[in-house]
Amino acid sequence: MPRAPPTHTRHPHLPGVWASGRNGVRVSGHYMRPQHTQPFPPPVAQQALAEAAAREGIKGVRIGDRNYVGKSAAAVAGMQQRERDLADKTAQALQEKRQRDQAASDKASAYAAAAARHGARLTAWAEDHGKKRALRALLASLHTVLWPGARWRAVGLGDLLQPAAVRRAYLRSMMVVHEDKVVDLPPEHQYIANRACEGLTEAYKIFTEAELS
Repeated sequence: MPRAPPTHTRHPHLPGVWASGRNGVRVSGHYMRPQHTQPFPPPVAQQALAEAAAREGIKGVRIGDRNYVGKSAAAVAGMQQRERDLADKTAQALQEKRQRDQAASDKASAYAAAAARHGARLTAWAEDHGKKRALRALLASLHTVLWPGARWRAVGLGDLLQPAAVRRAYLRSMMVVHEDKVVDLPPEHQYIANRACEGLTEAYKIFTEAELS
């Protein structure tokens, strides 16, 4: 005896779709697996995380505005897993940025403290009443302004009589105070090195024009 066709009623959320008595939805004579028919609101925690990321200037991160309508359970599960992964990456990026910002703030504070402590004596070393000191004088007194433990062997004016000797001493000083050589040192030492490098570099330009050109 032929089986009676299933009864159909209008789907409560999708106009024009008839819900079947079977475990499925009938559309134009075809049955489909159960599907989500309502969008899920974004979780509060993920939305707050996205807003925090936006405030911190983290680009390329978007959580929310997702629509699960018409998606199968497997598709929704995959979307939700990707959203969780994205939320984890966003949280990690947010934490790393805050750590970088804090490190930069701490360094700026330490640098300002070093300027207050060493600025005057470094200016006195580099200048004499506003006039730039000669390169020989700076090299011969460099050991007096560097930090304890700096890898610099002091030289005297007697070692700097010949222009070639001055040039060698200058190049050796750059191995100690150039910014590329002090990136791993404390901010206080970096400040001293930067100021010393500035003074030596300016004096070397004058020296080369006068004695090496």
